[in-house]
Amino acid sequence: MRFGASSYIKRSIMQLLPGEMFTTRDMLHYGNRNAVDQCLSRLVKDDILRRLIPGVFMRNDAGVPNPPMHEIIKVKIESFGRKLFTSAKNAAKKIGLVQGSVDDTEYATDGRSTTFHYSGIRITVKGLAPRKLAMGDSKIGLIIRGFWGVGKLVLTELMVSNVVASCFRDEKEQLWELIDIMPWWMSNFLTSKRIYWKDRKRPA
Repeated sequence: MRFGASSYIKRSIMQLLPGEMFTTRDMLHYGNRNAVDQCLSRLVKDDILRRLIPGVFMRNDAGVPNPPMHEIIKVKIESFGRKLFTSAKNAAKKIGLVQGSVDDTEYATDGRSTTFHYSGIRITVKGLAPRKLAMGDSKIGLIIRGFWGVGKLVLTELMVSNVVASCFRDEKEQLWELIDIMPWWMSNFLTSKRIYWKDRKRPA
């Protein structure tokens, strides 16, 4: 007996853990795109699946809450072979360059920019150049992206000095090694003699 795409997809869904997410792309090896889309759409209408955002689903188990929004977005972006990063503006907030709470509707990626909606909320994932994503979401990565997020018209020597002063020696060395990928207005701040490069000791 030959099973169709629908049967294989249902079997795969029943094997998922409660709250485990999957994407449309995860099911494409069971059939063509049209067949997979139709099957998933029927399962959503039958309350067997929850469509969290376009292309991302989970089994509709009673009493199981939706995953955090960040995790849902991460699954969607990674399904295209891309990575999810902190946006430049949020990086500036995380390292204390600017005040304000982190905007959880804005992210960065190493691919094309995209927007979609989650529970009526508009989510923006902006594609950035590789040099703006250097070091990922590590402290140094956030510092470099945060400088870009503030921009050359707002960033000051005092702001840069305060951030550098918060770094440990190995972090400062990493920052210095990345000067070549920075634009002139950013690297000029870091090469200034007035910037505080004195080592900060790590706690024992």
